[in-house]
Amino acid sequence: FQLPRDSLTSHRVNDVTARHTVQQMGTYLKIADRALQHGFLDIVEETVAFALRLIHDPSNPKLQAEADCLKRLGDVYIQRGKLTKQGKAFTQAAALYNAAIARTDDTENKQCLVEKLQDLERLFLQQVIGRNSPPQTHDNVAYHKKQLQAVRAHAKSQLEIIDKKHNPYQYDEDDPVVREVELQRAEAVQKLFQYISKERQQFVQGLLDECKEKLG
Repeated sequence: FQLPRDSLTSHRVNDVTARHTVQQMGTYLKIADRALQHGFLDIVEETVAFALRLIHDPSNPKLQAEADCLKRLGDVYIQRGKLTKQGKAFTQAAALYNAAIARTDDTENKQCLVEKLQDLERLFLQQVIGRNSPPQTHDNVAYHKKQLQAVRAHAKSQLEIIDKKHNPYQYDEDDPVVREVELQRAEAVQKLFQYISKERQQFVQGLLDECKEKLG
């Protein structure tokens, strides 16, 4: 396998067009795919990391291309997890797959990544914990998302109420009522933060309980 560093030792990313850059990335991903089939994990990781650096441009992000790279890096850590039986490799793979999901709008690609995450959970339980247990269902994941969405929606509505009910900026700076309104606003915001904190604690505790049940 010819690594990117061997073929592009003096290459500058800024000297090529964006289209050519993506084409080059595709070439490196093909190299990575072949290397993965042969189990050359270090070569895969180095090649994909180079491709990711090649297309990375904060001023003009190529999200789908980044997602393709991150997915393959996730595949690398899945294979490493199988070899080492270490949970860290699987959690790194999960983080990479989730990062890829956040960068893709393609329904088919997103579904493929979701399925990879489900398979990852099964492998983690099998390889690290030694338990053959089915991964959590889509309904369970959707339920957790709805929980978070409900908290966010409530917090947003409460902030809007606070802005309308306790708005010190509607008064002149030297108006005596400003001080009282600011205090009321601070108390209302504090109560909202306490609500959010309590909800997050209960949410995390629920996840921990599920993990204990799953891991034993």
